[in-house]
Amino acid sequence: MSGFLSKLAAGVEAIGEGLADTVALREDSTGIHPCPALLYEWDHTSVSPLAMVKFPPPCDFPSLNWALATAETILESQANAFEIEASAETRQEIEGHMTLLREGVRKREVSIPLLETIVHGAATFAVVKGAADRPRSIDEYNQLFRLIALPPIAKDYSSDDTFAHHRTAGPNPLMIRRIRTMPENFPLPDAQFRQVLPDDSLAAALAEGRAYLCDYEMLADIVVDPTYLPVKYHYAPIALFAAHKTTGALIPVAIQTQQKPDGRNTFLADGTPNWMIAKTIVQMADTNVHQAVSHLGRTHFLIEPFIVATARTLGREHCVSRLLWPHFEGTLMINYLSGRTLISPGGGVEQLLMGKLSSTTRMTANQLLNYPINQAFQPLTFAARDVGDLKDYAYRDDSLLYWKAIGDWVKEYVELFYSDNAKVQADVAIQSWCTELVSNSGGRVVGFGESGGIQTRDYLIQALTMIIFTSSVQHAAVNFPQLDLMTYAPNMPGACYGQFPKAGPATEQDYLDMLPPLHRAAIQMQITYQLGSNHYTELGQYPANYFSGVGSEMLRRFQTAVADAGTTITARNRVRPPYRTLEAGQIPQSINV
Repeated sequence: MSGFLSKLAAGVEAIGEGLADTVALREDSTGIHPCPALLYEWDHTSVSPLAMVKFPPPCDFPSLNWALATAETILESQANAFEIEASAETRQEIEGHMTLLREGVRKREVSIPLLETIVHGAATFAVVKGAADRPRSIDEYNQLFRLIALPPIAKDYSSDDTFAHHRTAGPNPLMIRRIRTMPENFPLPDAQFRQVLPDDSLAAALAEGRAYLCDYEMLADIVVDPTYLPVKYHYAPIALFAAHKTTGALIPVAIQTQQKPDGRNTFLADGTPNWMIAKTIVQMADTNVHQAVSHLGRTHFLIEPFIVATARTLGREHCVSRLLWPHFEGTLMINYLSGRTLISPGGGVEQLLMGKLSSTTRMTANQLLNYPINQAFQPLTFAARDVGDLKDYAYRDDSLLYWKAIGDWVKEYVELFYSDNAKVQADVAIQSWCTELVSNSGGRVVGFGESGGIQTRDYLIQALTMIIFTSSVQHAAVNFPQLDLMTYAPNMPGACYGQFPKAGPATEQDYLDMLPPLHRAAIQMQITYQLGSNHYTELGQYPANYFSGVGSEMLRRFQTAVADAGTTITARNRVRPPYRTLEAGQIPQSINV
């Protein structure tokens, strides 16, 4: 049997290397379960030193329905790209692949290698706009949207209200934290604070808990490749906000564009081109942290070791394996394909983001390895940043509804199988699972477990809630805003292409010079459109009879709680700036895009 499995593993890896033209995909996820444990081999070199799977086994290939939905999204984005002027050679090459994809969709036969080829092509699609490819007006970015609708953010992306709203309801609503004292490396005089808020003071805002910071210190060590043209410039900004003393509204106050003050790099919210450029630098920094850390690192790569360890240590019918596996569907394959397309030399990460590919992935790994998993329990994340009472924090308020719904479901489920802590401690498989997850030769998950194992039922409930929440709600929160907020490069550019500040006041042209070249804006639009458009599966909707005999009433309560959360969010959106990311039906079961 081991010889057969070895041959099977070798055959699967050959598919991944492009030696096969098609992959047989099941129609849909009707019998979700892992392959034999032997096929899940650890790899610590692809994104060193993180733990990944060497190659996704056949059970982790996506369904045909997923592939068809993905193909439709690719066809839409590439149709828009063809409306933009492209070189004849590029057009001919891409059109050939697109013809195959259209035919595959028609016949319901779509291969993984073909999708991989086209996604990689999207990152290198050449738009011809002259030698410099520099925008002469914002309208040139608007003109990139031909068949894809121009997102609403294009109308108000430059406003301070929108800038503040991104901190609590954008793609990366995870950076803002309350401060009680100003950082030593951000020496803002009270007189400057009063220029923005004349009826307030910095001392009062700090003392009353109304001062908030977004610090992009993790970008300080990013290395920019000076040979990668056009040249990108390095920034690691800090942004100060204050909650208005009467309305509680979050107001931008000042931005320091680097970690070290130099007397020239602090800018106040005064509506000038200098301020617009400073905000663009923060939005760029937020994009880099979002893509490399909040999205890739702390959802995709955080969950992968749990998938591999679950497959290797828990039997197919183990209650925990049964609970988790629907929330793992497609994750190993999407991570693997991302590594061969977006996170590869010349791919989207290197093309669009600020740093060298190696520098960006090193930040991803460092930020994950310095993120003890027990801090990922959602209520604790808000407590750690002291933002429990920040007004109009839509991501916090909406996500906690789902954390409770998932937690209640997991609690009822776990208590069916473990009557007390002793039952958990006596479960050899669960203890092996924990050991595999924290092992340096295994999952390398930092801080998981209690005293070398899982000692209590409560901890098991919290851990399983975190895994399901991260795979569904948290990934949805950082992935799907890409469609409305990141397809439009002036709103959230991946890199800045101008040096700032310069001598004298900035001009409108200085601002335009900070923004991405048009061809990179088009690439950003295509990639984020593809990533933000495809909703496959829905939280709480398991395959028919998947939990047969395991408390159908419990499952119905969970599904009702999920639906109620969606109803509450819809009602909230009638009386607040809408945050539609976590509305009903918008949250897939797993990280599958």
